[in-house]
Amino acid sequence: MARVIGIDPGIAETGWGIVELGDDGFRCVAHGCIRTRQDQPKEMRLKTIYDSLLKIISQYEPDIMAIEKIFFNANVKTAMSVGQSRGVCMLAAAVSGLKTYEYNSSAVKNIITGRGRASKKEVARCVCEILHMDKIPKPYDVTDALAIALAHLLKQQ
Repeated sequence: MARVIGIDPGIAETGWGIVELGDDGFRCVAHGCIRTRQDQPKEMRLKTIYDSLLKIISQYEPDIMAIEKIFFNANVKTAMSVGQSRGVCMLAAAVSGLKTYEYNSSAVKNIITGRGRASKKEVARCVCEILHMDKIPKPYDVTDALAIALAHLLKQQ
């Protein structure tokens, strides 16, 4: 049984979701969002993400991390913050002995919905359908993280 932690990195909110594939299909093990305080210095926010992720990995024991690749847009400051968050997430994976796979958002959307330009709402709906979840988790960072984990498992089949 493969267990994957999907990560949607961000400095304010880092979504995470753990999905496993067993004999009876896909199952959501756990999900959540690591939130940092805006009034904290950036290094403390990154430490919060790192420490929280280490605890999550220790508690749920995933085999693999799948993380969203950075999408560089016009907002360089946002791209830098997301990149820093990705870095501490990947460090937590390395320290925990997890192999990391990276996926861009359009590839994940295509695997999950069949459309590379699907909206976050469409992705969330498809994730919930695949995982037999009654309610869409909020924020969308969580369903994005679950989508990344699912995309990895689906791509490996």
